[in-house]
Amino acid sequence: MRLTTICPRYIKGILYMISALFVPEAYCQELNCKVEINTDQLEGASRQTVEALQTAVYDYMNTTSFTDASYRPEERIDCRLFFAVKSCDGENISTDLQIQSSRPVYDSSYTTQMINHKENDLKFVFRQGSEFVLTETAVHSQLNAVLDFYAYLIIAIDSDSFSKRGGDEHLSRADKIVQMGQSLGENGWRQYESSASRGAILAAWMNPATAPLRDLNYRYHRNGLDVMSGDMEHGLCAITDDLKEILPEVYETSPMSVGLTMWRDAKLEEAVRICAHESVSDRKKIAEMLKDIFPADIEMINRIENRQ
Repeated sequence: MRLTTICPRYIKGILYMISALFVPEAYCQELNCKVEINTDQLEGASRQTVEALQTAVYDYMNTTSFTDASYRPEERIDCRLFFAVKSCDGENISTDLQIQSSRPVYDSSYTTQMINHKENDLKFVFRQGSEFVLTETAVHSQLNAVLDFYAYLIIAIDSDSFSKRGGDEHLSRADKIVQMGQSLGENGWRQYESSASRGAILAAWMNPATAPLRDLNYRYHRNGLDVMSGDMEHGLCAITDDLKEILPEVYETSPMSVGLTMWRDAKLEEAVRICAHESVSDRKKIAEMLKDIFPADIEMINRIENRQ
């Protein structure tokens, strides 16, 4: 269950709390999803199709209840889907898809990124006027299944950050979608199809060898970021200790895991800023550990020792 937080960023949430004194409490579904589409490479009729796609995806992601949980308006998970459409040939669309999500940090106005993942070369058929449907027994189209998969992944990772392994149920739902998605005959569903396939992503969070990343997700946020406003030293120690313990463990068993890649894309820059804090005594050790795991990011990681 998500932890209810009220911070300056949530003006609507504050108004909601005030109004709740006078009216019955209202609940809604899980996602507050922005949907953006780049159509710079398209012309004419193709743009009309893509505009219809944007509306359909937005409506589906923001009105569908993906779980049985009830979320208050200020608890909805902020996320973003960005489609960089490369081609639209009639009903056949080819696009890159960026998936991002974030969550608030307790007792602050700061929001922290949870997912920043890019799926390249997503291909699907979209017909204007078609609607997406959530069912547990079948997938209706490639795009429908992709949207469902990322919805559950967003909810699972968010839930893990509020309670230990809190996303189990949502990952199980994502697993069913991966299994059913394979029957479509489309790319991206099989684990060994590519290192960043949807099947590989799911395995990274469910495989015992890499699942400690889920524990890092919880401890980094609940024992680290969420306590910093009240006890900076405790929060810093929790984050740095967990980084030193868990990242090398996962790297040793699965150095090529897409889970590590996803953690880097979402959290590395923030972790570097945190570890560069003057109160962190073992900055050099942390920097060397991160360089071993993420050698392509050495320039960024050097900021830890330089305290930038």
